[in-house]
Amino acid sequence: MVNKIYLGLILALFFSSCAKQIPTTTINLTIKSDIIKFKGQGFLKDNKGDLSLDLYTLGKYINTFKINEKICFNNECYTKKSFNEKFFGKWYYDDLLKDIILCKNIFSKKNYSKTQNGFTQKINNINYEINDNICNFSLNNMQIKITK
Repeated sequence: MVNKIYLGLILALFFSSCAKQIPTTTINLTIKSDIIKFKGQGFLKDNKGDLSLDLYTLGKYINTFKINEKICFNNECYTKKSFNEKFFGKWYYDDLLKDIILCKNIFSKKNYSKTQNGFTQKINNINYEINDNICNFSLNNMQIKITK
């Protein structure tokens, strides 16, 4: 009987250690906008394009951004278009927030200028700069800064 319990525990540990883990990236994040003001740490998980960004300030859980076919925040889900209109003040393109969080180029590299340690993009009233491990996006009075 005891041997069966030990065997069960060993098998459970073996199979749980083989479970696929989703990689998590820790980032420092500042968001200044009309609807969200945040400064703290984020834990970013990218599961085949579905993003989850858990936000913490001083070790206390604040909220989660979930970005897949919709954007969910504050226990509400929005179409990408309606969230972008609310967050950025107008709709630009569906995956703009996702591209910023992942520090990728935006607007299909429009006005893209390579720098020594990254790139810059200046599009109308948008300034976007990636330099080493720092990603800065600003639009009017709104700012997103990510440090990896």
